[in-house]
Amino acid sequence: MDNDKKIEQDNAMASLLLLGHSFRLGPPSWVLTELVTRTMYPQTPRHVLGLTKLGRDHGIVSEYLDKKGYEFSWGTMSECVETYYDEPEDIPAARFEIFPTDLLKTFPSSALVEDLFLSLYSKHPLCNEEFEGEESIGDWFVLSFSAEGARAINRLRLWLAATFVPRIMPDLLADAGRIINEAKAASVDGAGKALYDPLVEALRFQLCSE
Repeated sequence: MDNDKKIEQDNAMASLLLLGHSFRLGPPSWVLTELVTRTMYPQTPRHVLGLTKLGRDHGIVSEYLDKKGYEFSWGTMSECVETYYDEPEDIPAARFEIFPTDLLKTFPSSALVEDLFLSLYSKHPLCNEEFEGEESIGDWFVLSFSAEGARAINRLRLWLAATFVPRIMPDLLADAGRIINEAKAASVDGAGKALYDPLVEALRFQLCSE
């Protein structure tokens, strides 16, 4: 996808995000393949598809069963809006989760990338104290934002559409990609022999040494 088409897609999705016009997201096909074929902790197709007792609650298909959101050039942003029924009024709450598809394809360890995104966002010059980056609930998402109350949700929507998507996310993707490539390069010696597995999480924030 050329740059003009990416910009056009992202602008269109940001407009839908601002209006709250989300659509249903399906589970990414490459994640289904990754879960079954990976060498570390592979899962059975029955578990991934939610056909086992454990898979019904934790399979990737069940995770995406009712998930809605927006399709950007770099991946997806899911949206979940619920209402807490409380006196004297009903309080809506919204949660948005970031899924950087291309980045996760190159480094399919969402827990490590999640720590990296949390760190990078907290250090970004446009980081907003009102919209604190949070750990994601979804297993394959790397950053989330939430708000309670109609006014707070509207402010969050506006900030995501006008600031986060066009001005912050490109920087996070560029910095994360560079750091991940450096980590992968450092994991092999001059002869190409693996010194360690960069996908194994030995400690929290291990990609965030800078």
